[in-house]
Amino acid sequence: METAEIEQRVASFRNWHYEFDLQAVKTPTFDQHDRVRHQQRISYFFDLLVELCGGSLRGERVLDLGCNAGF
Repeated sequence: METAEIEQRVASFRNWHYEFDLQAVKTPTFDQHDRVRHQQRISYFFDLLVELCGGSLRGERVLDLGCNAGF
C-alpha cells in the first residue's frame, strides 16, 4: 500500500485510541494521556513477552482480542 493511501485511510477515522506506526504514518490519538498509558502498558507486557520468546515474535501466532480502535 502506498503512503498516500495509508494517510488517506488513517485520516478517514479521527478517533484513534492507540498510536500505530504504519510505514511512517502515525495514527493520531485523541488523548495524550491515553497514548502515554498505552506506551507504558506495552513496555510492561510486550517487552517481557518478546524476551520470553527469545527476543522476537517472528513466526509466532497471536490472537488479537481488541476491537476497532481500542474501544
